[in-house]
Amino acid sequence: MPRVLYLYGGWPGHSPYAVADWAKGVFHELGFDQVEESNDIFTLDRDLTGYDLIVIFFNNAATTERRVLA
Repeated sequence: MPRVLYLYGGWPGHSPYAVADWAKGVFHELGFDQVEESNDIFTLDRDLTGYDLIVIFFNNAATTERRVLA
């Protein structure tokens, strides 16, 4: 059975959680039943060889909850 890692998150204005809900349905429709979800970008630092598919939907990861002024 194929294994999927789904990494998502970011600035709420880009609706990452709404997109995540939609994507979960797509994974199911495509027959991917083993989907591991993560909101931690550092998940990419670990051994990923056990996954058949890695999907990333992350936006503005560095400035998620704050506004940076120059």
